[in-house]
Amino acid sequence: MPPKIEPKTSKGGRVRRLSFLLGLPLLLTPEMAIAQTAPAPVPTAKPAAQQPTAAAASADDEEEIVVRGQKPRGSVTGDIPPEQTLNAADVRAYGVNNISDLLDQLAPQTTSGRGGQPVMLLNGRRISGFGEIRDLPTEAISRVEILPEEVALKYGYSADQKVVNIVLRERFLALVGEAGASTSTEGGGTGTNPEANYIKIRGDKRFTANLRYQANEKLRESQRDVVDATGPNGADVARDKTLKASSQQWSDNIVYARPIFDRSTLTLNGALSYTTGDSLRGLPLAAPTSDPDPLHQRTETLTGHAGLTVNGDKGRWRWSVTGNYDHGDSLTHTQTGYDTSGTLQTNRAESISNTGNVQLLTGGPLFQLPAGDFTTNIKAGLEYMGFDATSTRGGIEQNSNLSRRNANGQINFDLPITSRRTGFGSFLGNLSLNGNATVTSLSDFGTLKTLGGGFVWTPIPAINLIGSYTRDESAPTLNQIGDPTIVTPQVRVFDYAAGQTVNVTQISGGNRDLQASRRRVWKLGSTLKPFGDKNDLTITANYFHTVTSDAIASLPEPTADLEAAFPDRFLRGADGQLIQIDTRSVNFERERSDTLRLGVTFSINLKSIIQKKFEAWIAARRAGQNVPPPIRFNNFQPTLAGNKADLAQARAQFRQRQQQDGNGQPPASGQATPNGQQPAQTAQANVPPSPGGFAPPPGDGGPPPGGTAPGGPPPGGFGGGGGFRGGFGGGGGRGGGGFRGASGRLQVAIFDTWTLRDDVLIRQGVPLLDLLNGDSVGAGGGQSEHQLQLQLGYSNNGLGARLGGDYKTGTSVHGDGLGTAGDLHFSGLATFNLRFFADMGGMPKFVTKTWARGLRISFGVNNLFDSRQRVRDQNGTTPLRYQPAYLDPLGRTVSITIRKLIF
Repeated sequence: MPPKIEPKTSKGGRVRRLSFLLGLPLLLTPEMAIAQTAPAPVPTAKPAAQQPTAAAASADDEEEIVVRGQKPRGSVTGDIPPEQTLNAADVRAYGVNNISDLLDQLAPQTTSGRGGQPVMLLNGRRISGFGEIRDLPTEAISRVEILPEEVALKYGYSADQKVVNIVLRERFLALVGEAGASTSTEGGGTGTNPEANYIKIRGDKRFTANLRYQANEKLRESQRDVVDATGPNGADVARDKTLKASSQQWSDNIVYARPIFDRSTLTLNGALSYTTGDSLRGLPLAAPTSDPDPLHQRTETLTGHAGLTVNGDKGRWRWSVTGNYDHGDSLTHTQTGYDTSGTLQTNRAESISNTGNVQLLTGGPLFQLPAGDFTTNIKAGLEYMGFDATSTRGGIEQNSNLSRRNANGQINFDLPITSRRTGFGSFLGNLSLNGNATVTSLSDFGTLKTLGGGFVWTPIPAINLIGSYTRDESAPTLNQIGDPTIVTPQVRVFDYAAGQTVNVTQISGGNRDLQASRRRVWKLGSTLKPFGDKNDLTITANYFHTVTSDAIASLPEPTADLEAAFPDRFLRGADGQLIQIDTRSVNFERERSDTLRLGVTFSINLKSIIQKKFEAWIAARRAGQNVPPPIRFNNFQPTLAGNKADLAQARAQFRQRQQQDGNGQPPASGQATPNGQQPAQTAQANVPPSPGGFAPPPGDGGPPPGGTAPGGPPPGGFGGGGGFRGGFGGGGGRGGGGFRGASGRLQVAIFDTWTLRDDVLIRQGVPLLDLLNGDSVGAGGGQSEHQLQLQLGYSNNGLGARLGGDYKTGTSVHGDGLGTAGDLHFSGLATFNLRFFADMGGMPKFVTKTWARGLRISFGVNNLFDSRQRVRDQNGTTPLRYQPAYLDPLGRTVSITIRKLIF
């Protein structure tokens, strides 16, 4: 049923004021509410027989104790193993500032062959949105897990997204200041981005506040070698047209989390963002003066977000409730030229969206089978979307009011068949089957269904195999249906019929005639870890076969096939010249693709200079040589540790003695800790060894009340927020907190998306388009057969370098045989991004300097070789539309960032 269109008065100003009023309480959230809460409870000491062995200690830098047969803290639901796991030292080796930057670096590993963005989890739990975690610094991360698409089903998401699980440290406190700037080496496009962030984590209690500003200057055609930059009457418009618009953005983001009752946690998230933009569209026609001002297109966008998450446990079942409200207000003013009276005409388009949803997810075991538990996950959700659009063109106003109500439910089950753990059919390894079904009832599109199923088989620990089938139906978004109509003059496109570049009027917006798309996906994937946990080598291969009916796509530049299928979208003058195109979305009859995604990741631990010196000192002391330690922190004197088998027990005891009450004082002898338990007894004479293999200073085994050991290192650690925990972390940063950043990493990731087939049937009665062999439905040519992604990283002793590379093979697009340009050939393109960073606190020279703690300086070069795709016609000429400056306006850019964490 077509959406209802009604006249409606614009109410953007009122909604803007309301949004700011709603957002004001978020800016006033008192962090003191956390500061006044009780600290994390102090665990009681276990009997020696119950202490975990050193072999069971986690390999991350959080001193995490893992009991054999149990999953680590923060693990995801189910038995599907991660494709890749990064511990805290691995994460620090990327040299990035927050989780958002880390995901950019992990794009090769988190990209799904089905095209969806990764699902984000926090400590194995759902979150209301990415805003809950995007600003957290990487120093607050204990572990990162990357899992296949099938895990998304267990959390109520679709199976076209990989899953990234972020596990945080249990205690973290920092104030972060960051300032960065970037510019292009050819000049122009300068940007600045200062930012401030406050983070406090105490177990399930968490508070973060982020303020950010970002500005980018205009980049004009005159700042690049644009050929034939002519406008009306042959005037040079290079200074009057922008390749890249200017923009400014102000944003804030606040997150508050705390336990609310037994085994449940509440998280609140609020964010506001205001963005402005300005682009130049050339000189107007029929201007009343000989030197007119350029035409402008100005935009304003205000967005607000409020999110709520409640996660809890009931027995062996987990449950979560998430709720979101999102408001968006976008306003565009486009100057189009002068009318006959000499008045400058301006088109106006405004869209206001309001979206709210609530989802409930619960899951756990239903009954026991010989191979394990039969488990299920059930999700139910409600959503409301409202969309108001107003556009004014030539003095004529059009209004539309769209709304959509969405009720949905999803069920997923896992049926274990064989299991090595229980011994049932263990000769087959671990084998399980899974199935899922989703029903979505939309007020404007009726009922949509999704069905899927598959298997997970681990014949041996080093090999994991996954197979799945999914059939889903998807409705177009309200934006695709109801976006206001925007008319933009003087847009350059390539006319394949004429074989030339022309300036046209472009129409964009929503299409109320769009239909729901239907997709079927087959997947077969494998993950190979040939050396198990002894070596961080992972090899993945995933094959996808996808068929989509009534696929939704926007119309790009007019190829002969597209113009023949949608003749009403392309308007030509009496002389045959293209003068207008309509790019609003349409439905294609069918799309088919076969892709194979291959990947290799590899990581090697490197010993730092400090670690080597301490290992030599340990060997010398054990040999009876009385040599001083290589590093002294004033009165702090490390002493040789005892047996390595005692490290796990010593770690727990030493951390226990470091727990303090709410006033910053250690519990007095016999005084109950905040959880009502008695503190462990401290031994004055016989101090146990610290986690890193060194004993704490003489005395009570910990820092004095309210501070650090006299003259010793401050809490929180060195090398970017590592955390000093009674000595230096042994084993290259593994198995102990100690001196963080003491170990280095060499990391390699290579991924290739190999497209075996990609064809499109636009409409019945027109030829099938083979995107791999000369056909195109996009502005950038056909489909590349190979798309490679490369990540190389090295970090050690506080210094690091990252090299990222992307390469795609060349394509071609057939002409219609009538124009003079003939076929177009798009070259292959390889780009490389290089970044150097220095963690001053991790450098041996500055390891004892207070000013160096948490200080990072980064220098980056994007598009290192200033590479741009080359487009040639049959005559070897580059069409004006495909000049390098249009394809990549900035080219090579350089950036510098200075960041300081104050612990």
